[in-house]
Amino acid sequence: MIHDIADENWMLKENIELGLKHLIKNNLTFDALVRPNHLKNLYVFAKKYNNLPIVIDHIAKPKILNQEIDEWKSDMKQLSKLDNIFCKYCNDPPLLEESPLINIFIKYCLFSRWIIFC
Repeated sequence: MIHDIADENWMLKENIELGLKHLIKNNLTFDALVRPNHLKNLYVFAKKYNNLPIVIDHIAKPKILNQEIDEWKSDMKQLSKLDNIFCKYCNDPPLLEESPLINIFIKYCLFSRWIIFC
């Protein structure tokens, strides 16, 4: 869970490369439980490991209620251009229309390969 690691550059360290190559070799996915402050590094990480499918959990937990979403929107748009990036958003589908979070997500950065409902 990257969001609990104090070092925001953790995912860029060379000493994790062996484990990531193991994921790639075995067709596994890297679940990135991150926060908005990690997205720029996640972009660098995703470009470096472009054969590794990466799932951004919970759409990176943007601070929508605090109106702190401009940088998140920009970063998510950049990430959406990468073929190995997917995004997980969990919600009850009948409630989607009532969710301000999902409406903002759809408006700014939804691609068909991005959303997984659970």
